[in-house]
Amino acid sequence: MAGCGSEQRPFAKRFDIGGYTLFLECHGHGDPTVLLEAGLGGDHVDAWQRIEGDVRRETRTCAYDRAGLGRSDPRPGNRPAPVRLVASELHNLLDVANVDRPFVYVGHSIGGIYSLAYSADYPDEVAGAVYVDGTDPFEATGVLGDGAGGVDYGGPYPPLLQVRLGDRPAIFLSAVNSGKEYLKGSTNGRLVEAVGSGHGIQDDNPDLVLEAIREVVESVRSGDELPPCKESGLPKVGGRCLARLP
Repeated sequence: MAGCGSEQRPFAKRFDIGGYTLFLECHGHGDPTVLLEAGLGGDHVDAWQRIEGDVRRETRTCAYDRAGLGRSDPRPGNRPAPVRLVASELHNLLDVANVDRPFVYVGHSIGGIYSLAYSADYPDEVAGAVYVDGTDPFEATGVLGDGAGGVDYGGPYPPLLQVRLGDRPAIFLSAVNSGKEYLKGSTNGRLVEAVGSGHGIQDDNPDLVLEAIREVVESVRSGDELPPCKESGLPKVGGRCLARLP
């Protein structure tokens, strides 16, 4: 999965995105960059410590803390933030930190909702996605305590249900959530059951998440479709391919 990009220095620092700072950490070399998004109330270290080191050895990898979590400042006002604001904060952070795009977006749990929100508002910046048991958008409603002031996920807001990745590679790893809303309209998507895993697949079966990331990155690099299940490495590491969604 090694790639060859421009010079990419490692860093771990806070960046001002308009009066408050968010913490971003990037390591490794190669394109596309993989961006890791934690689940509800988690910082990037707790969420990805079992896989981040392996991913960064293969391609450029970035992980960050949302406002009010980990080493990031709370956003001003201490009010519930619309989910679109969280996507906008990440967009501003990547701009200020000069992170190359498009990137492969890897989101766990509620991080899948943020991935959908980002893909809805900045579709040209997402080259592919791995959804690690992403939360069903119909269940992410109201205010949840994700960082200082929480986040208002709405009812859910309509653009989340209109995201279409088309021929961009996307893999949904399912343990608790079905993934039915994530792969709609996808012509290059795979729905894979994480056999025997709980909701935290990256902890229960890190090899499965690593293989899913590897296959999406390779698809982005080559421009080829994801391999069919019989040629994929996912079944060898605890994945079971499920029927394609309409």
